[in-house]
Amino acid sequence: MQLTNSRLTRLPSIDRPWLNHYPSEVLKATIPDCSMYEMIKESNKTRLSCVAINYLDNKITYKEFFENIERVAGCLSAYGIIRGDIVSIISLNTPETTYLIYALNYIGAVANLILPNSTQKDIMSSITRTNSKLVFVLDEILDKILKDETLKIDIPLITLPLVESASSFKKILFRLSNLKKSDYSFKKFVNAKIESFQINKNANAPAVIVYTSGTTGEPKGVVLSSKNLNAVAIMCSISGKDYKPGEKFLNILPLSFSFGIGMMHTCIYAGMTEVISLIPKTQPIIKMLKKYRPERFVFGPALTDVIEKNPSKDFSYLIDLTGGGGAISLDKENKLNSILSEKKSKSLYLSGYGMTELASAVSMNYNDRHKVQSIGLPLTMVNFKIVDLNDGHELNYNEEGEILVSSPSLMLEYFKNKKATSDAIDVIDGERWIHTGDIGRIDNDGFVFITGRLKRIYIALDRNGVAYKLFPQYMEQTVENIDEIVKCAVIVFPDTIKQNFPVVFVQTKAKDGIKDKILNYIHKELPAVYWTDYIYVIDNLPITQNQKIDYKELENKGRSLLGK
Repeated sequence: MQLTNSRLTRLPSIDRPWLNHYPSEVLKATIPDCSMYEMIKESNKTRLSCVAINYLDNKITYKEFFENIERVAGCLSAYGIIRGDIVSIISLNTPETTYLIYALNYIGAVANLILPNSTQKDIMSSITRTNSKLVFVLDEILDKILKDETLKIDIPLITLPLVESASSFKKILFRLSNLKKSDYSFKKFVNAKIESFQINKNANAPAVIVYTSGTTGEPKGVVLSSKNLNAVAIMCSISGKDYKPGEKFLNILPLSFSFGIGMMHTCIYAGMTEVISLIPKTQPIIKMLKKYRPERFVFGPALTDVIEKNPSKDFSYLIDLTGGGGAISLDKENKLNSILSEKKSKSLYLSGYGMTELASAVSMNYNDRHKVQSIGLPLTMVNFKIVDLNDGHELNYNEEGEILVSSPSLMLEYFKNKKATSDAIDVIDGERWIHTGDIGRIDNDGFVFITGRLKRIYIALDRNGVAYKLFPQYMEQTVENIDEIVKCAVIVFPDTIKQNFPVVFVQTKAKDGIKDKILNYIHKELPAVYWTDYIYVIDNLPITQNQKIDYKELENKGRSLLGK
């Protein structure tokens, strides 16, 4: 990649004007040919006494961190896990979960990271489809996995503790519910006799599988390699964020998200202290900000209240407040920046951009390189292009089209789904480009702006306040599986609590009791972000001249019914 001082082609992907914003020395950086675990151990070999994780007031040093990982790796080997095996993990961001991910990577096995709020059907499907050799599940959600006796898991279950790594005082505060017993506890697992194993050094082998709903809502496994995640950690570290060892990074992102594992890996690589929050809600996060005064914090649009409603008069400790996961309005961005300035923060609200398929962030704003309402500058090893929606040719500066991204962090594939992989990724002159589904433009300085979406995709909050993607098309397809339903259409309205919520319209053969049947089916088949009480039976769904559902007319009807 070469720094360009003048444009020769008027095509952003060739000119790469964003490189002019980076020091020339960082453009020479490379990605080491090693596993995730090798990279973090090498980068922290002189910082073993420093704190790697602060979990519920228990400080875990890098020395303890690496020892725990290597013990878990030896226990996995003793259990028969070998290179290429897949192990499923259904958990929150606990130290034991982190040990497992790195331990599997150390021996060349793959961590299949399943969202804890997935439906039981999707959990079972993921475990079976990946042919997982073991399943680790957080003790607090074990009942969910075992609640339906007709769905059996023949694979050994090992419970992960929620509070084992907490401070003694915090353990007393927690009251664990009475749970069904699994085959094995994690404490018993790591106290078993360990065995030696062959160390994994393959940077390009699969390391983790995380899940995205794509454009249809059907769960797809995104296969990421060590190189993909190492690329994220290195690019974020050299980009200009100026991470320093010992700084505190408040992490509210679940490890089952690529953003969660990408930011965790970046934090550990840079020698920072990961301060873990298990409750991604406004008031708990406000308390953690006050208590720990972290220099770094990444959050999404659903949690801007942690700044707007924070009673603290001092944000002077906050030097990097990065926002991702969706756009916010210009008014809100200006309001956040005003609050941060008034309270002496050294940071602006810094929007970034990424995808599950890109292993986390691929563009960022910085305090010294920033444009409001943009998603920032592509990272040093990343390339962006804007293409015409009709014929796919590359567009010039400030012209709107679909955003395509090429990056060393781009996934290997969708797990066992060649068609979805080939549909999402184009290979152009030997370079792999992913279709993002976002419409945007690149300005003359190299800043990227998102202006729309090709697909109907929304961000919504579940009952615990965690943000997830909501796909109306997926909900429509699911509801139409009910025998009595002729046709279903779903529209989405904004909400101050859930951020967005679905409204369901159906044509049906039988009207008696159909709303309750739909409601029960949604609760059984779909995650909580899809649950809604707004279900309307109508004689005929409105259609356009092209014989497609007229969603604009449905939105007007929805506003009338809801009084919006």
